[in-house]
Amino acid sequence: MVVDLEKIAVKENLVLKAPDSCEALKWLVESLENKYEERVVVLIDEYDKTILDNIDKPELTMEIRKVFHDFYVGLKSVEDKLRFVFVAGISKFGKTAIHSALNNLNDITHDNEYAGICGYTEKEFIDNFFPLFDDLLPSLTASGYLSEDATQNKLIDTILVKYDGYSWYGETRVLNPYSINNCFSKRRLDNFWMETGPPFLLSHVMAQDPPPSFP
Repeated sequence: MVVDLEKIAVKENLVLKAPDSCEALKWLVESLENKYEERVVVLIDEYDKTILDNIDKPELTMEIRKVFHDFYVGLKSVEDKLRFVFVAGISKFGKTAIHSALNNLNDITHDNEYAGICGYTEKEFIDNFFPLFDDLLPSLTASGYLSEDATQNKLIDTILVKYDGYSWYGETRVLNPYSINNCFSKRRLDNFWMETGPPFLLSHVMAQDPPPSFP
């Protein structure tokens, strides 16, 4: 984690001087605020990836959680210098200090107001991709993905079913943007998201009998 902070420091022509991730983060936030005379925005994507990649190694995951804890404690200590913090991930792990050390954050995971921000809603998909339907349809029929007599409505229904993503509360549903974009650019109805990498945690659990116990 310190290595990533060092990369940011180098990009900003700063020399990172700190013994651990907590102190490094505090120093970097303070330095950036002084440099730009603006409060700092922190974006953390896939915060859970390191834990997921090592979920079958309990001792290592506990060490990772300790690093996370120190990192978020560092963020909390400079909250007056932060304008905005956004943390994203597909799993919700405890003992990482996100909801204790960073108890000033607003967890919007299951808020209805934000249910459509991580994908295309059906309306967004139809409104924005409608001009491309006539161009995509012949390609999919020619390659056998759809029958030769398929209509534009059939194309829409097929895409909605194949790339239907998820819903946090059962009403607003979002389509997978990565798959939708690849479908139109590559003119195929393939499993684009699955091809980016297998879901390690799911496949690992399914292969165990009985299922493993995770920390």
